[in-house]
Amino acid sequence: ALSLLVIALVAVLAALARRDTLTTGDELPLIVVADLSAGDTVLGVTAGAWLRSVLGRTAPVRSLEGEELAQALRRMRRDPMRPLSDAVARELAMREGAFGVVNGRITRTERGYAIAVDLVRDDGRVLVRPVATAASSGEVLAVLGALGERLRESIPANGQSRSALRPVTTSSLEALMAYTEGDRLRYNALDPRAPVPYYERAIELDSTFAMAYAQLG
Repeated sequence: ALSLLVIALVAVLAALARRDTLTTGDELPLIVVADLSAGDTVLGVTAGAWLRSVLGRTAPVRSLEGEELAQALRRMRRDPMRPLSDAVARELAMREGAFGVVNGRITRTERGYAIAVDLVRDDGRVLVRPVATAASSGEVLAVLGALGERLRESIPANGQSRSALRPVTTSSLEALMAYTEGDRLRYNALDPRAPVPYYERAIELDSTFAMAYAQLG
């Protein structure tokens, strides 16, 4: 248990100390990293945080992490302090216009810790699936770092992300999609009434969708 707490502390300190050296980060492919599945929740959450830090260090990748991740989760009305599951990460990727999602698992074996991670494209294709084994808990972060480098090498610098949905608060992905289409029509359609059905649909899907009500006046 103590060694896992040490791993967690190291990951947190590394994330806090990391300095973003990117000057055009918004132009890079965005990746959403889920917390890894593990028998120990602390280990899985720590591994996810560490991978986000590894992938976000240098080009050609921008990792959704830190306060940016917390704000995105709050817009989904989700607690940023809870583990980030693969399902939530996939929805985040759709909302934020990410290139793909990284997920994985850590399994305790007789040889140590078997670690496998996947880079999954937004259309569901697995682009790369590196695996490795850490002999002890103290080696888990180093092995994850190496796997993160392999993931990053498989992402093209010009990898296209999907268009992001509008950054507004709703727990419903379908409602957000309807709202985003309404906004697109609001700014591009000649008929001022064109976006109304989409805002109304957003409210049907989420009766607490404040921004959709605001657009209807």
